Amino acid sequence: MTEDQIIKAYLSRLGKKGGSVTGPTKARKMGEEHYQTVARIQRERWQKWRIENGRPAIKRER
Repeated sequence: MTEDQIIKAYLSRLGKKGGSVTGPTKARKMGEEHYQTVARIQRERWQKWRIENGRPAIKRER
């Protein structure tokens, strides 16, 4: 077997394990700072959308 064949066989054995990470694991993998940055940007986007569409912010009772 050539080096390329060995690598190809190895990767095909791995299957989905070498795939992309999704869900909560992704947040952990990418680091807390990144997750917080994304969350802040999303909050800002929603706030901007609410202002443009004349919808008040959602008030949550605690």
